[in-house]
Amino acid sequence: MSSFREVIFIDADSFFFVNPAVLFDDEGYRAKGALFFKDRNVSPENKRAWIKSILPTPISANVKHNRMWTGESGHQQESGVIIVDKHRHFVPLLLTTRLNGPDRDSDEAKGKKGVYDMMYGDKETFWLSFEMAGDLDYVFHPGVAGTMGKLTSTHPADPDKPEDAPVAVEGPMICSPQLIHFDRTGKPIWFNGWISKTKDDLHEWQDFDVYLEEKPEEGRKPKTDAWQIHAANVVCLEAAEAKEFTARDKSTLDAILKLAKENGDRLKHG
Repeated sequence: MSSFREVIFIDADSFFFVNPAVLFDDEGYRAKGALFFKDRNVSPENKRAWIKSILPTPISANVKHNRMWTGESGHQQESGVIIVDKHRHFVPLLLTTRLNGPDRDSDEAKGKKGVYDMMYGDKETFWLSFEMAGDLDYVFHPGVAGTMGKLTSTHPADPDKPEDAPVAVEGPMICSPQLIHFDRTGKPIWFNGWISKTKDDLHEWQDFDVYLEEKPEEGRKPKTDAWQIHAANVVCLEAAEAKEFTARDKSTLDAILKLAKENGDRLKHG
């Protein structure tokens, strides 16, 4: 409902290392007027039959390279940041609103399946709405996803499996709710997942020591899953190399944590 023609939607738990306005200058956005980011490449899951049942034919090249079509993952889009020219893409945005409105939830009494029964929340409704409207002028940012936090030496035990004990890892691994995204040169640009160690306790702050990047996509076939999903929205990534934040990025993170602590203390003490 913003009055601006060109907007950057930033979710409440998303934070930037740079001025978000730089995304208006991204070459993908300048060409298409709609720029999306990819989610973790996690959980191989083929949704091709369902996608074919809801999209007009012929199926676009965009969809044929989509992870949900190839079966590489059940997660294509991360909706924590979206850059869009609303005038150029007004109809797809109306469809997105509809998919997250009356058609979102199921109704067993009426034998109705909701949109959220088909996917994980609102994420995929953006690119799907573009495809349903026949608007193919959108692009996914080419950068990979990653995670950030403190290195660990073991996989955490699963509380739902009492017999499940922590297992040692071979390479650098971080377990955290944070999902980090990179610019076209590989530098951190924004992250989401709030700043806590888990989603169960939003005031237990994370230690942002280093970050990891997932491997680039390996084509159009399901691959070995480098991510492991655990309780409280904690997701582990094991990678080849841990990378340190620059002094500037570290300063930004310190400032975010300082503000969070100050406001948390203010709320606790009225």
